[in-house]
Amino acid sequence: MNLIYDDINTRVVLEDDSEVAFYTNTFNSEDEYCSDKVVNNVINMYNNKNSSKNILIEIDAYLLDENECTQDSREIIMEGLFLLIQKV
Repeated sequence: MNLIYDDINTRVVLEDDSEVAFYTNTFNSEDEYCSDKVVNNVINMYNNKNSSKNILIEIDAYLLDENECTQDSREIIMEGLFLLIQKV
């Protein structure tokens, strides 16, 4: 199942709205910042390879190299995706 960015409710959810992967409302502070571009890239990576066993490794590597996402935000995204994959 694909992820979508619900920017009105500041969250990334499964397309059927059954599960929240992570919230993005904290990504606007100095300590926790992640641009919309990066969030959308993560969603696209997940949606294009959601059957891949290595998708979390690929997303984590992308976020480590991305300057528009802090370490705190990276951890929020990765934890949310990990927990989501366990549920679906």
